[in-house]
Amino acid sequence: MTTAPAAQAPGSIRSLIPARIDRLPWSPFHTRMVIALGVA
Repeated sequence: MTTAPAAQAPGSIRSLIPARIDRLPWSPFHTRMVIALGVA
């Protein structure tokens, strides 16, 4: 038995990057990194 790959809309791109980057968790570590990079 063979299976056909899932149909995709033309021009669509599969990615592992979340669709909503702004929904990723933000921790105090990230705040310190942004400040450190701004000072450097």
